[in-house]
Amino acid sequence: QNPPTMMASVTASSVLLLTITTCFVAARAYVKVCLTRKQYIEDYFSYVAWVLFCGGTSVFAAGAHAGLARHLWDVPRAQMPSILKFIYALFIVNFLCQLFAKLSILFQIKRIFTTRHREMLWWLTWGSILFNIVCASGLVVITIFQCDPVQKSWYASLPGSCLPQTYKAHGGAIYNIVSDGGALLLPIIGVWNLQMDTRRKLGVVAIFGVGSI
Repeated sequence: QNPPTMMASVTASSVLLLTITTCFVAARAYVKVCLTRKQYIEDYFSYVAWVLFCGGTSVFAAGAHAGLARHLWDVPRAQMPSILKFIYALFIVNFLCQLFAKLSILFQIKRIFTTRHREMLWWLTWGSILFNIVCASGLVVITIFQCDPVQKSWYASLPGSCLPQTYKAHGGAIYNIVSDGGALLLPIIGVWNLQMDTRRKLGVVAIFGVGSI
């Protein structure tokens, strides 16, 4: 038997996304290393996020090869633990990748728009940074220890208990909505305080908005 699979689509999308992100990160690294010759903490965070993204994409592709790219009813029961292990690892890597990508954006916002004086935007930026660290770390911990024993995450027949999947799903959704909203709102506040006409402000806000997305 050769059941239908979406492996070709998974491979194509993985290669495309890896190519796009690698080009952007390589361009950033080239500018920082060869032109400006100065690296900031947000640059290192972006490199870590890229490494995690590559790792997550590899885990996803491996999981798809193991059976994730097939319909559930076409996957032999014996393969389910392997597939669940890939899903388990993918959630952890994904939360960490999101964290470092968002920290890269937030630290760049902090460097551009805040001063040493602790004005409102300084507090909002640091609050957003701490919010991301706490929430993403919490989601990673919840994912790792969602079952007791841990192995029950991929061996459902083991005796023990697991947290409802809605905890992780709803927590991840709330975290993404709030953190993404903050990453979009902070540059708007910073730009609106600059001494320039409204048209230029809107242009700069649009640039930061696209970058944050």
